[in-house]
Amino acid sequence: MRFTITADRFLRAMIRLIIHFLLRVGSGKMSLATFEKVLSEQLHIEDKKPAFANGLYLSGVCYPFINIKTPIDITFMLKNGLNDSIS
Repeated sequence: MRFTITADRFLRAMIRLIIHFLLRVGSGKMSLATFEKVLSEQLHIEDKKPAFANGLYLSGVCYPFINIKTPIDITFMLKNGLNDSIS
């Protein structure tokens, strides 16, 4: 199973909660409508147990104001400063 989650801000502790709820929906323990209400904050659930971190990993970080495509770009930015790497 693979989930791809993209955001425009740091999601501290949220990814594991989202995965937990998606697994509950997939196993039939929660309806899609209930999940949508949880996401839109219309429904508060006390029993929020985050999914185990096993298998979850960060595959990339993208900043729209910095042009980083390869590890060489990161090295260049570290040596020369942020201003030289801004698109």
